[in-house]
Amino acid sequence: MNRQDVRIDTPCGQDWQSMRRDGARRFCDTCDKYVHDLSAMSESEAAELLSSRATESLCVRYLYDRDGRIAFAPKLARSPLNRAKRFVAAALAVAAPLSLTACMGARMMEPLPPRVEESPPPPPQPLVPATASSASAAPSASAAPPLEEDIEVELEPSEPQFASPPPVKQAK
Repeated sequence: MNRQDVRIDTPCGQDWQSMRRDGARRFCDTCDKYVHDLSAMSESEAAELLSSRATESLCVRYLYDRDGRIAFAPKLARSPLNRAKRFVAAALAVAAPLSLTACMGARMMEPLPPRVEESPPPPPQPLVPATASSASAAPSASAAPPLEEDIEVELEPSEPQFASPPPVKQAK
């Protein structure tokens, strides 16, 4: 339905918000008439209202877009599924901000310092026994290193040295 289909020749200057509400219409005390809001009705309800009454004494109000099309209330099916969907949407709209605010007061843990991994110690070098003939000569690159051998070292026996204990005083 277009704005030219429902022409208002003499618009009323009364404030819509100050009129007494009665469903999809309001009562104007100045004109002593009901003013029907077509935008609060479905398109079929508005068409029925405009065709059933005398249009000379009928007062209407409506909202329209730039193209002149009248904006009507959306048609909502009154099924239990739609009611359940609206309930879930309302519950989520309430629960989402509450769940976000619940974590706001929690104290955050400080991040751990980065872990520095130490490099492993170098592998131990094989022990090479020193002999009189190899000590003076430089090792050759082609010669294989000598195998580990048991080296016997003779130690001279020495007398153990102990510190003498301090003298004990006897009590009298």
